[in-house]
Order: sequence, then C-alpha cells, then structure tokens
Amino acid sequence: MNTYRYAIKELVRHRTRTAVNILGYAIAVAFMVTVISMTQSYSLAAVEVLKSTGTHFMAFIPQSPPRCEGQFESGPVAEGVYTSILDISALTMIKDLPGVKDAAPYLLFKMYHDRHEAFLTIGGIDPTSLATKTTVCAATNVLKGRYLTTTDRNAVVLEESYAYAANLDVNSTLNAFGREFDIVGIVNCGIKPAKADIYAPIAVVREIAQQYYTCVTGDINMNIVLVEVADARMQEDVFQAVQNCLGGAIISSYNCYVPARDVIDIVERTSRGLRRCYPPQPRL
Repeated sequence: MNTYRYAIKELVRHRTRTAVNILGYAIAVAFMVTVISMTQSYSLAAVEVLKSTGTHFMAFIPQSPPRCEGQFESGPVAEGVYTSILDISALTMIKDLPGVKDAAPYLLFKMYHDRHEAFLTIGGIDPTSLATKTTVCAATNVLKGRYLTTTDRNAVVLEESYAYAANLDVNSTLNAFGREFDIVGIVNCGIKPAKADIYAPIAVVREIAQQYYTCVTGDINMNIVLVEVADARMQEDVFQAVQNCLGGAIISSYNCYVPARDVIDIVERTSRGLRRCYPPQPRL
C-alpha cells in the first residue's frame, strides 16, 4: 500500500513529466493501432490483386498434320505445331468447372501466301470474352484505330510487328486468306501465349478454315480453349480439370501465378498473426 501511495505522490509531484509520459504512451498506442489497421487494409487489397495475377492459360492438343494431297501449308496451330480441332461442346464443360471464371474459343489458323512469300497466322477471337482479353488480345492493346466487334465481317486488327514489317496501317486493306480485309486497328498484345499476325472475329476465321483446311471434314470450331481462373491459388486444380475434359491437352501458361499464390499465403499468414496479437476491440 505504501508503494502505491509513493507512486501516486511522485506522479502528482512531477506533473509535467507524468503528462509527457502518458502522452507518449497514447501516441505509441495510436501509432500501433493505425499501422495495424493500415496493414490489414493493405493485405486485403494486395490479396485481391494477387488473386488475378497470372490466372490465364490456353489448352490445345498437338497432332501431326493430316496427309492429303501434300497439303501442309494451312492448318490450325498453337505454339508452332499443328493441333487437333476441338468440339465446341468442350467449351461448355470447361466453363462449368469449379474455379473457372471464363473460357473462350480460339481458332489460330496458319497458311502460306505466295503473294506475301510468307506464312501468316490469323486468330479468330470472341472480342467480348474476358478470357480472350487476358490471353490473346484486348481493347486496351489497341495502339491505333479500334478494337473488333462480334458483328465485323471484313474488319481485322493487325499485330504491330506484322503491320510494320508489311508496311500496313489503319484504313488500308489487306489481301490474305482469299479475302480483302479492312484494317481497323493496330494492336500490341505484348507477351501472350496465343499471338497472331492478324485478328478477326472467330466466325470469319471459321469460314476461312472450312475453305482451306480441306483435309478435315466436319465443322471447324476451335483448336484452342482460352481459360481465365477465378483465383491464382486454384490454378493447378483447374489445369488438371481442363486436361481431363480435353483428354490430355497441353497447358500453356506463364507461371507468374506461382509467386502470386505464394505471396498470398505469406500475406494471409501475417494478417492472421496480427489479428491474434492485436484483436479488434469492441466499440462502446
């Protein structure tokens, strides 16, 4: 009891020092509360960004080109190899898989052109799909002109490198794949796993493939499935599920989802630790 009385007496006698100490503790506590609050808010924001990092990939099935009349100049390709034609029903199954945010068809067709003395590739896309925008080409990639619409029939956009090499620009025309196209845009899609020289709505490229890929009978719907995953942490599970749907397809993806997934784990473990040490106080 005497100890407490002495302590109180000292506090009263040195009022200035006491006030400064109390203020210092109050500032320290306020600072810690602010830091913890900001850290937890940052953690939530960071996790939301990381969840969508590297969550796109494409799936295809390689095959040797059909041997009919020596025709190897045209065909559906992916990453430099000829591929199988995929039935459009596979797209519906993939869209329904757990963890899949969006999926889109893609038809990447290659053909040799005597006029250009080169192989050209044309990518048939669904311009409205999120999976198309993250994996192949998006409106944000347009450098000049405009992006494609689903109603375009003779309009194409060109990859910047091809347009530069061929000396082509917006509002000019391109004769390729047996058609005359109006060039409505120039794009730079960056590092994407399914780039082409030319992009057009997929309905147009399906018509081209049916005309020139005569080694295959039946409808030519797509040769690549583009997939956007809802969360980077689910990426590998979705890989396996898509492979099962397509019967052992090749998966092509940039592995930036791996560090994103690892950082999410670190951020969430740190956030949980802070909440245990400094649980939120009930409001009075």
